[in-house]
Amino acid sequence: MGNKFTLLLGLSNLQQLSKIDDYTLMSNIQTANQLHRMGITVWVFITPILPGITDVDLMINAIDQDIPVFLDKVRLKRNTRPALKLERFIDNHYPHLAKTYKDIIYNNTDVYYEDIKEKWGKTERVKFVFESSN
Repeated sequence: MGNKFTLLLGLSNLQQLSKIDDYTLMSNIQTANQLHRMGITVWVFITPILPGITDVDLMINAIDQDIPVFLDKVRLKRNTRPALKLERFIDNHYPHLAKTYKDIIYNNTDVYYEDIKEKWGKTERVKFVFESSN
């Protein structure tokens, strides 16, 4: 397929994120880096960013510097099945984060995402999906 092939990899896999501390060992990141080194165009998506679960800085630093990274926040409407499912998941597995996720779902307030935007927003390599400034 040569240079006509582009691979998009999502990195917000809860099973992987909950089992690993060193993102350089995460199979999706290793795959992205290896394919990129083979000359295949790779883009990675860290979406949705899960505050308290996803360490965006460590992920971006584990990804080869020439691979574009696209970020987006949790986007859920209150009282929908996905929102209720996420709330239950957080309550069961990360109860200390319950208030953070209630703020995201019910108040559209995501402090972690805003911090990430401030830190990485001027970096050409990092793009924020659905943000008009990028």
